[in-house]
Amino acid sequence: MILGRIPYLNSDPFFRGLTGYKLVPIMPRDAGAMVSAGLVDATIMPSATYFAMEGKVFPLKDFCIAATGAVKSVLLFSRVEMGKLAGEQIGITRQTATSSALLDVLLRKAFGVHGFTYTEDDLYSRPAAYLSIGDEALYLRKRIRSFPGYRAYDLGELWYDWTGLPFVYALWVIRGDIDETLASDLARDIAFALAANLNDLDGLVEEKRRKLGLSRAEAISYIKGIVYRMGLAERKGLARFRELLGV
Repeated sequence: MILGRIPYLNSDPFFRGLTGYKLVPIMPRDAGAMVSAGLVDATIMPSATYFAMEGKVFPLKDFCIAATGAVKSVLLFSRVEMGKLAGEQIGITRQTATSSALLDVLLRKAFGVHGFTYTEDDLYSRPAAYLSIGDEALYLRKRIRSFPGYRAYDLGELWYDWTGLPFVYALWVIRGDIDETLASDLARDIAFALAANLNDLDGLVEEKRRKLGLSRAEAISYIKGIVYRMGLAERKGLARFRELLGV
């Protein structure tokens, strides 16, 4: 079975020690296209993409990437206050699918901001604001002093302050034509890897945290802030996001 592997620190608990599968690196925004093309059988899929593909893919148990409040890796770096971004240009990372939709919902419906435009400018181009996700966001946050005038808005924190709900950034899905026995075996193996890695956080974060410039404590705190099994609160948050998207 071929699995899509999003190469972020927050996804590593699912994959470290997972054997018997072919792992293909993918970016979040490419997950839907790769499943549709038959290039992967199961993957972590951004929630906004899942909404568009529901019926073609199905959730794999309750595995997800979610957070209650600040997530630390979905950040809007801005030199303009959130409520004053009307008419401004906002750079968007090319990696995102769900986080850009979350930003749009927050700006338009939580802050009442309209008239902004999205670009592909990165933070080094000094746009009014730049949306970053994943390991890039962790890296840039540690180096924010290199970008005078910018502050980091955590979209997970803004969502929670507005709705009082967790936000589900992505969930594990599997193609509908995959044999149920294979799906069950995969769920078992992922659950085993996840449990083992969450019990060995020092080993889990060591290699990647050095590349990101994180201390061991910072990396472990980050992983501890992620919810990997979807509960009732996360399901409510997912449903609320879907409602706000109107899909």
